[in-house]
Amino acid sequence: MLTIQEIQDLAKYLTMERHSKRIGNQTEDKSYYDDTFSLPLLKDDKYIIRTGAPARLIDGITEQIVTSNPQVFNEVRKKTKISSEAAANVASEMNRWVKYLNKQTPNPYKQTLKNLLVVGDSYIYVVHNDSLPENWQQDYPESIPVRFYVYDPMVVFYDPDMGEEYGVPNRVIVQYERSAADIKNNYPDWVNPSSVQRVKFLMYFDKESRYVEAGGVPLLKDGIQENIYKSVPFVHIYS
Repeated sequence: MLTIQEIQDLAKYLTMERHSKRIGNQTEDKSYYDDTFSLPLLKDDKYIIRTGAPARLIDGITEQIVTSNPQVFNEVRKKTKISSEAAANVASEMNRWVKYLNKQTPNPYKQTLKNLLVVGDSYIYVVHNDSLPENWQQDYPESIPVRFYVYDPMVVFYDPDMGEEYGVPNRVIVQYERSAADIKNNYPDWVNPSSVQRVKFLMYFDKESRYVEAGGVPLLKDGIQENIYKSVPFVHIYS
C-alpha cells in the first residue's frame, strides 16, 4: 500500500511527465471541436470566422450512432433450461439499467462516444448509489444500485506500469481543479487551507486502497482507506 506522500509523488509524475504528451495532443484535438484552434497564418482577426462546424459534425454523428432504445443481449453459456432462464433474467435487468441511464442528463452514452470521437478515449467511474435506503428495491424499484459518471479523460491518469485488465486500470489518479464550495458540500468536515475558490482535487484508487484530498488536505477518515470494491472503479475505453 502506498503512503500519502507516495500517492502525491505518483500524481505529479503521471500528470506532469508520463501523460504530458497525451494531454498535449488531446488539448489540441479538443481545440478543433471547440473551434478555438489557432490560425497563425492569418494576422488579422477580422478574417477569422468561427462557425462551430466541428462541434455540430461530432454531435450529429453522436446523435446518429446512439440509439434511443439501447438493448443488451446476454449469451447463454450452456444449452440448458436453467442457463437460458438465467441469461434471460440478466438481460432483462441489464436492459432496465440501460434504459434508466438513457434518461440521464447529460446522456452518458453520448458523453462517452463524444469523448472517443474528440480526444480518442473515455473513462466511466462506477460507484455504488449511497443515496438509496436499505430497502430501495421496494421503495424505489425503478432505481439502480450504482451510479455511472463519465469523466473528462484529460483529468484521469492511469498508471501504464500497472496495466489494465479488460479495460479496468489497476491504478488510477484523478486530478483537476474543483470548486471549494462543491468540495465543502460533499465533505462537510473539510477546511479550505487557502482563500481561493478553486482548489486541486485528487482521487487515487488501486485494488487495495483509495485516497482523496483537496488542497493537499485528506478528505477521508484515516486518510487512506481500504478499497471495498477490490477493483479500481473505472472503466477505460479508447478508440
